[in-house]
Amino acid sequence: MLAKLRLDQTKKYEQAIATYEISCMLLDFVLGRKHYLCIGSEQGGILKWDDIVIENDFNSQIHIQVKRQTSEDFGTHKDLCIRNLIDQGPRKGKLRDLSPLDETMKSLADWFKGVDILTMSPKREFWIELPELNTKIKNELTIKNLCDLCGYIKPAVTTKEGLERLAIADKNVKNCYEWLTTWCDFENWEHILKVLQFLRIKNSGLEEQINSNAESKLKDIFVSDKVKEVLSRITAYTNENSTFSGAIGPRNLLYELKKYLRTETNFWTQYDDNGSKWSICGTQDLEFNAQIERTSVLVPNLWNNAHLSQLKVNAKYKKNCKLSESLMRIAIHQSSGKMSYFTGKTEWEHHLKSKIGNTLGLSDNDTSVLNILENNDRYLSSETRTLLNLAEQEADALELNSHMLVFTWKAVKYRMTEKIMAFKTNHSNELRNTIDERWRKWLPLLDNSPEEQRSLFRKMLHPNAEGKKINSDMRIGPKTVGLLTDALLLLLICSVCLDFDGIGNWNSMAGIYNANAIALQYWSGLSDEDNGVKEVIEDCREVIGMEDADLLIFSKIQASHSEVLGLKMDEPVQKENTLAEGKQLKMLITYNIQLRHLIDKGEIKSISDYLNNMLIKKHDIL
Repeated sequence: MLAKLRLDQTKKYEQAIATYEISCMLLDFVLGRKHYLCIGSEQGGILKWDDIVIENDFNSQIHIQVKRQTSEDFGTHKDLCIRNLIDQGPRKGKLRDLSPLDETMKSLADWFKGVDILTMSPKREFWIELPELNTKIKNELTIKNLCDLCGYIKPAVTTKEGLERLAIADKNVKNCYEWLTTWCDFENWEHILKVLQFLRIKNSGLEEQINSNAESKLKDIFVSDKVKEVLSRITAYTNENSTFSGAIGPRNLLYELKKYLRTETNFWTQYDDNGSKWSICGTQDLEFNAQIERTSVLVPNLWNNAHLSQLKVNAKYKKNCKLSESLMRIAIHQSSGKMSYFTGKTEWEHHLKSKIGNTLGLSDNDTSVLNILENNDRYLSSETRTLLNLAEQEADALELNSHMLVFTWKAVKYRMTEKIMAFKTNHSNELRNTIDERWRKWLPLLDNSPEEQRSLFRKMLHPNAEGKKINSDMRIGPKTVGLLTDALLLLLICSVCLDFDGIGNWNSMAGIYNANAIALQYWSGLSDEDNGVKEVIEDCREVIGMEDADLLIFSKIQASHSEVLGLKMDEPVQKENTLAEGKQLKMLITYNIQLRHLIDKGEIKSISDYLNNMLIKKHDIL
């Protein structure tokens, strides 16, 4: 890439400048800010302006010309501001030779003659980098004088007439004009104004100071005592990747330096929609250099608390967009310590809440404070994974949902193990040991069938009564792991106590009863009503009436089934048996005080008798 950086002093200076700019690019990239896309050299198509070329944006370049002038001035002491003649020797009477700075400025003047600055593409900036400003350009003219002139020029404000008046009042400005027009082929003040509004003069000091500044930048993202090594590796990387047309991008370089990153680094992933395609970039996935932000890495990083991470979405909400729904699902299940950034935050939040009926099932205000902020810092990256069409976008959404299910299932399994181990065994360990055995039979079956996991979780978190307005998948995630675990555990206990031979699974009991467990503590109400979020026990008969299970479990209702159905003590359930048209509910189980007491005793027979007595009463009535 930086093929011209060699070991002589000037080239070392170029190397120091390049390394500093690369450090700035790395810093901004790691911190999730607008950053240079890439940095290279010997490209850009402008003669004398290819020492360092920065792709600032997809339509913006910065050309840097490096001049390491310290003890010596540009040209000789005989060079005047108005180009004069050689006064002795065989070339006497000829125009004096141009200095390297003269040639640089002449090249810029020539290039701008054919450019319309209003339509210039890509847009350009030009920087001259040198150690200090007191170096002479000509007799009675210094770099500082040129720097001052550039500072006077304000685009869309400064006029050529204003510069003409300034030249009359300020000798240094007049000297600049004479030098630019006689040595560098600028035609007039209009030409000078056109060019110099794009020029910056920067004095960055010598190599030692520049490298020190680079180290200060790098300390913000890399371990402090490794920064000198990082700087050395950046220098080596630029030399090892020297090609005429290539350029160094931040992500590929960061991959080489990832082991030096500070432990508190805040990693990020950005999804950007330009209207026709989505582009994905970020720092979450640095395992392989050639693979960018794989979904298998994104979901665990964004959902766990192992390190800081952020999701950024540069896109307006799109109706019927599966990828949009997957990104909303990630955002709503992020822990309180993590934030997501969405362009058009208010609209995203509105649709997110409507997709889940304003509740995850945890409380009546679990969506009142979402970890979503307005995304005001839109930027692009040169190293992206691109989704070119709807098929690719939907495939990516499917992968995200698949890995979200994997993450949730893993968390549920861990929580189930903890709960089973925590069972009271003072009176008897029979129940604990038996449900542990049954759970170990269920595990491989569910492990091998993500669709069974998904179907089970969807039924638990989405009662039929809520209707199709609810996207049940969006409720499945880290925040509902507790709900899912409690429901699954009660389902497991019922399975053990109603199905001694172990034939049944999570969908059926005793080989004949279709079973389901409602995990929600709160729900959004009937699909054709807008009554707001309420506890499941409120209007519970509506929920029961639209379920198709023979055996229905409510893991978050602690009232008895009689209280739920509004029956008097010991009143039979017969009159409520037609809650669902053509369907008779055979057993309603709640996590009431009597059942909890029996579970704490840990004897299977007493729980079985309790459940079977409820079932038998109903059959006696039928």
